[in-house]
Amino acid sequence: MADATNSKSPLATQLPLSNIATQLLQLKTDSDSPAIQLALSTIAMQLVKLQIHYSEQEAEQQKKLSALEAKSKLQAREIGMLRSLVSSLMSELHVVRSKQERLQPTDPAGSKPVTNISSFQSLPYDIRRRIWRYTFPEPRIVQLFGTERILGLAGKTPIAMHICHDSRQEARSVYREINMKQVPGGLDFKHDILYVSTAVKYYSPAGLLSDIARWFELKDIRHIAFQYELWKIMCDENEAFNGFLEKLKGLQELIIVIDDEVPATPARRKRHVEFIHCGNSVREVIVGMVSRTLLDFGKNSLLAKIRYRKALRQPVPTFPSKTTRGIDSKFTKQAATPGSSSDPSESPTPQSGSETSYPKHPPPSTKDTVLISLGSLPGASFSKHE
Repeated sequence: MADATNSKSPLATQLPLSNIATQLLQLKTDSDSPAIQLALSTIAMQLVKLQIHYSEQEAEQQKKLSALEAKSKLQAREIGMLRSLVSSLMSELHVVRSKQERLQPTDPAGSKPVTNISSFQSLPYDIRRRIWRYTFPEPRIVQLFGTERILGLAGKTPIAMHICHDSRQEARSVYREINMKQVPGGLDFKHDILYVSTAVKYYSPAGLLSDIARWFELKDIRHIAFQYELWKIMCDENEAFNGFLEKLKGLQELIIVIDDEVPATPARRKRHVEFIHCGNSVREVIVGMVSRTLLDFGKNSLLAKIRYRKALRQPVPTFPSKTTRGIDSKFTKQAATPGSSSDPSESPTPQSGSETSYPKHPPPSTKDTVLISLGSLPGASFSKHE
């Protein structure tokens, strides 16, 4: 019986079976004794129990092995499906690229290829969606500016908004429009930073907070920034400010912007804003004031989400374009004499005591007027340095 157990399971050669064999050898000389028979029956029962125990262990190990084999087969099947999907997508891309290279016409001059949008439309829908998303800008700083009568959002408008219907629909799925018809554009609530500063001239802080809560879905905003000067003003409106912070259910980052000198003129307030890390230069009085405000409001959970940043305002980027007729960037002094040459080097020098006149320009016509949408104002880039 001991040999049969040993053949079924190698574990049976451990110490319990060796002890049983030793007992059998000691009792071999007196096999006629009833005590020996009782001992032998006891040993036999122990062997049966050991055999059952080892059989159960073996069955359990076999079950685990079967489960691992089934899991590995399932993973291998999924890997095979993904490999075939990638191969099919690569083959489709190769076919589209070869068709585009072979069938793409050129203009009569042969200098520039003519873009054929039909080849792009033949791509699978998921690939086109990914391409449109690659055109989206990085997380933006979207600044609120204006007055209670005329408000605007300064942020880069995704180029996908102006390409075609499909690209516009994909952009609108990410950049959601706010609840204000006269302010075009949208906000990526998951990644963009809504910046509220003194660039907004309002009749009261409580009114501004109330309108922001009405325009934006505050529960979906992940990142919001307040200019420190405006933060101090908001703290005077305890009830309104506390209610505003209470609605920011999904807030992940609360940015306090220090040393931001908002320009006085409305046009300059739309300039590019960039946030940079403050390092250890934040004054303790600022940190204490902000922390004390949140503690007084019972917003202890927001303390770990505070970030302090400095603001850099850059000039509005200039792009090469045709000069609007009737507007010069610099006045050129010319003598008020008919038939004067347009070359400055040929212009006569005015005599001393004579009155210098500047050329009179007619007002620009309607076709020369450039209309700028508030939603396409120069935006803000975001660089996060943690």
